[in-house]
Amino acid sequence: MTKFIRLLGDNDKATGLASAVKSYRQQQRDERLLSVASATFTEVPGAPFAYWVSEKVRSTFKQMVPFGAAPRAIKQGLATADDFRFVRTWWESYNFQQKNRWYSVAKGGAFASYYADIYLIVNWECDGKEISHNLNEQGKMRSNLWMLKDSANRYFYKYGLTWSDRTTKGFSARVWPAGGVFSVKGSAGFFSGQEFFAVGVMNSMAFNALLSLLVGAGDAAARSYQVGLIGIVPYPQYDMKVEELAHRSWSLKRTLDTVNEISHAFLLPVAIRDRVGEYQPVAIEEELAKLQQQ
Repeated sequence: MTKFIRLLGDNDKATGLASAVKSYRQQQRDERLLSVASATFTEVPGAPFAYWVSEKVRSTFKQMVPFGAAPRAIKQGLATADDFRFVRTWWESYNFQQKNRWYSVAKGGAFASYYADIYLIVNWECDGKEISHNLNEQGKMRSNLWMLKDSANRYFYKYGLTWSDRTTKGFSARVWPAGGVFSVKGSAGFFSGQEFFAVGVMNSMAFNALLSLLVGAGDAAARSYQVGLIGIVPYPQYDMKVEELAHRSWSLKRTLDTVNEISHAFLLPVAIRDRVGEYQPVAIEEELAKLQQQ
């Protein structure tokens, strides 16, 4: 057994270390002291030094199939290499409704669970013809389109989930509507009709805890959620209750957005929003908190 000392909760590390060592020498119980068989690290893909969780948690990676296992798919998408040229906000383009040119694009964004309006669009005319002709000085394609032909491209325009690839607030996934493309910064997942169940799982504390084992960052560090890591998190057995809770959370989040004038969900300004249905933000936030707790 290997001994570990975890001092993340101690403001004074030197004092905490001395105290923990003293407890170890005197064989006293101390929550900062952990004993782990190093061989159990291999139960988690990549064998990260996840000493702070139990062997039961580590074994979850062997007991369950991974998120990215067929028929599910976790994909990284488009990188234009020149967003100032090819990307706009949806209200900038007068011909956004002409779907032969401008398509909604997921590019990550701020922490947002269950729902977030897709406010960016990309020039994707003729499957990104103009982007693919944006060459560097050596005459090579600047974007990553050449990498996507057989991997992510066939998932463009499909309904799924998307998330930000880097954040300091924890992982958050939201529903991704059909008809758009996703990017490197806003990767996407496809779950064969179980999208609401999957988004409920991905926004849970359990998912974030398992993902943290793979990321290997401190609690306050900026974490990068690459598709390879997302794809190996254990995928649990389908539960209709989780799906129902997630669907309700998505609906409530979207309702809050109906007073945002630059959102696709906009209905009326907040002062007169109750004319087209009940709108009580405080009550909605309280319900959202209860749903998340469940």
